[in-house]
Amino acid sequence: MAWDLETATDRMFSFMLGGRWEQILIRVVNTPGHAWSIEYARIAEVGGKPLGVILSGPSVVPEPDETFGLGWGWTRIRLTVVGVVFRPFLSLMRQHGVGAWHITAISVMPEARGKGVGGVMISDAIEHARAAGMTSVTLDVDVHNSGATRLYEREGFEVQATSRTAWLASAFFPRSIFAGGVRVQRMRLSI
Repeated sequence: MAWDLETATDRMFSFMLGGRWEQILIRVVNTPGHAWSIEYARIAEVGGKPLGVILSGPSVVPEPDETFGLGWGWTRIRLTVVGVVFRPFLSLMRQHGVGAWHITAISVMPEARGKGVGGVMISDAIEHARAAGMTSVTLDVDVHNSGATRLYEREGFEVQATSRTAWLASAFFPRSIFAGGVRVQRMRLSI
């Protein structure tokens, strides 16, 4: 699950949390009652080998505590600064419509990409949404992630909104993934 969140966000959590990112995320996903909890995860596997993970559930399920339960210290200060830097797109990601099932994160192991695993996991999430009486499925994707966007479009999702650009991201984190700022698109599928 920690790998799923880190991969789905293109390593944003290691930037936010530093070297302890995995330890912190493992604690967070093992805490019940929020949208990142393992209780909302489905793992695609063949012969006991995990191929991918999807986190999804009703959009009314709250996100985890934004401090991740961290006391004051350098990691929490870093988390707070990153939250401010990424606010332009995080604000879009926190908006959900009534009756929406939200895919929080989806990731496929590198060796399983291009083999239909992502599509199967999305179809599974759509079926769970229908069974729960939801009217739509939503997800957020980085505007530069063309491979994921093509997958979502093949599954019937359409872009509904695009976040403002988080320009400060490239100033604080000079990596190619943040060059030119960061924006996400909200995609939606009516069911």
